[in-house]
Amino acid sequence: RQWVGIDQSPTACRVMGDRLERLGLQPNVDFMILDMPKTLVDLRRLPPGEFQNWAVLALDGRPNPHKSADFGIDGRIYVADLPKPRQMALDLFGQRDNWFPVQVKQQEHVGRQEIDMFETAMRRDKRIKGYFVAFSFTSGAITEIHRAGNDGLEIIPMTVDAILDYERQIAV
Repeated sequence: RQWVGIDQSPTACRVMGDRLERLGLQPNVDFMILDMPKTLVDLRRLPPGEFQNWAVLALDGRPNPHKSADFGIDGRIYVADLPKPRQMALDLFGQRDNWFPVQVKQQEHVGRQEIDMFETAMRRDKRIKGYFVAFSFTSGAITEIHRAGNDGLEIIPMTVDAILDYERQIAV
């Protein structure tokens, strides 16, 4: 059958595309998803919650269902191949899984203060590696990321442009 689905949420479209692929359908052969955000301009126009979902899903993570009061963690990247410690404490949300936190800011020039707050969230949940997504980072933010590295925390700054470049490469 021929059919058309309509949804304005890029998150919902991406989820539906993933479900269709799991059913064995091939994108751009058996189905097409049109008008997904593909440029910096498109992504700047998204509502904040949709932007967070886009960024976390682009990193193959799971968005936090709580858009406010999320304690500084907008999503999680689950890592299946990490060995689980024998006695792993519960995190803030009662989870015992191995995961990396993701913080997303829909802004340019993320600074030292935002990185410092993410460090606090990582320490609270006993995480040593995390990802921070933004349009750009200040030199103060990069300095703070290096300082955190000296304290045993690995914060990986991801620009939206780098994520878009990666998505373009895997689409080819």
